[in-house]
Amino acid sequence: MFTFLNASFLVGLLAVSLPFLIHLFNRQRARTIPFSTLVFLKQLQHKKMRRLKLRQLLLLILRALVLGMVILAFARPSIKSGSTVVPGSQTQTAAVLILDNSLSMGLETDQGLLYQKAQLVAHKILNNFSNGDELHLLFTTDLTDVQIQKTIYSEARLIQLIDSSAVSYKYGDIWQAIEKGVELVEKSIYPNKEVYIISDFQKTGFPSEEWPRQIGASSAIRFYLIPCSDAEHDNVGITQVNLLDQILDKNKPMRLKVEIQNFGNRKMSELLVHCSLMGKRVAQEIIT
Repeated sequence: MFTFLNASFLVGLLAVSLPFLIHLFNRQRARTIPFSTLVFLKQLQHKKMRRLKLRQLLLLILRALVLGMVILAFARPSIKSGSTVVPGSQTQTAAVLILDNSLSMGLETDQGLLYQKAQLVAHKILNNFSNGDELHLLFTTDLTDVQIQKTIYSEARLIQLIDSSAVSYKYGDIWQAIEKGVELVEKSIYPNKEVYIISDFQKTGFPSEEWPRQIGASSAIRFYLIPCSDAEHDNVGITQVNLLDQILDKNKPMRLKVEIQNFGNRKMSELLVHCSLMGKRVAQEIIT
């Protein structure tokens, strides 16, 4: 049975009629102008017009076919046999899902935590795969590979791993996660290779716009960057903490030198910074 994995893209087939509509609306109506005898010229003109109309018709059909083929490619045609869906004539996919669970994903917005939104997006991505596809799951704070051959059981396990994950206080190296993901899909024997990255895409995580080329990614790998938030949020972080007192006495105050950096684009003023010890706030200061 023939089917489509992304049937919603088939609505775009309506665009196939655009070349014909443009041609009809842009047709120039010929005006009849009285002139002297043109018997021989009319015969020559008739032959040229037939060739021109035939050429225009072929161009219209070619443009419509190109649009139709592009739309069908996005719809991912598949052959369904029994309980197995085989994408694109038994073409299977190796995919890596990279989920950013660094501390910045714990930002609370009007729609909830960014990481909760990332988990929902990950669920939707899983629906694009079929039985037999090779899936890998990576978290930016833990690059332990979770490889799963997607079946009705392993898909449930993958969803469970995503739902049970949480924002971590560990450093999330999204750059290293991408390199690991590329390494995993390049080892696969499957022809379709995809890497999905769900993140808030902090500037510190993406230092260069040329990252696919810099990590040596093959042109056969398709990357999908999925942001969790369209709005820009404040991003202030502590970059370094130093203890100024070399000798620590009991019940005596100690001094800390803290470096704070603004990673966002908005200028910050009167920022309250506090220090907690065993869950109790022991010091605070306003930075202007």
